[in-house]
Amino acid sequence: GPAVDHVLCPLTFDFMRAYPDVKVEIVSDAAITDIVAQGFDAGVRFGRQVAQNMIAVPLGPPLRYAIVASPDYVHRRGTPTTPH
Repeated sequence: GPAVDHVLCPLTFDFMRAYPDVKVEIVSDAAITDIVAQGFDAGVRFGRQVAQNMIAVPLGPPLRYAIVASPDYVHRRGTPTTPH
């Protein structure tokens, strides 16, 4: 998912170089998971989807997404009016 690709992997690679004896396992799942119940040490989520008893710290700057289309696509399909 985007959190793994844009945030976690770069941080993890730096961490693994600095601490080669520490085993790191990354699980990517789009579901909202109870990380404590599942036995994870940490979790990364976009937005503010944090359980009430969890502590959240930002791992990077705010990210923005853009939806784009080529002029040919818009010419063939028309300007989108809904996300579908």
